Amino acid sequence: MHKTIFRVALMDCPSEKQIIRMSLDGIPAIKKIDFNIPDRIVTIYHNGDTLPIEKKTLSLNLGGSLLSSEAVHGDFATNNESSTDKRLLITVI
Repeated sequence: MHKTIFRVALMDCPSEKQIIRMSLDGIPAIKKIDFNIPDRIVTIYHNGDTLPIEKKTLSLNLGGSLLSSEAVHGDFATNNESSTDKRLLITVI
């Protein structure tokens, strides 16, 4: 398992968070994504290579830069936040 941290300079509200989440949604190696909007930090827990995640994140033109990537140990539950976000959006609509 790897923990990869990006700084995303233009991520200042939930809409950029959703853009990032939707962009990374098709990468099965990603197990969990944490967003820190005030600090503009995205932390991604994943298996395998960092390069596909880095390419997707940087291609969004949101001022992304890779801060670090390191091997970590532990069990990271699948991120259920996206399904919660979708249910909330459906409720609002």
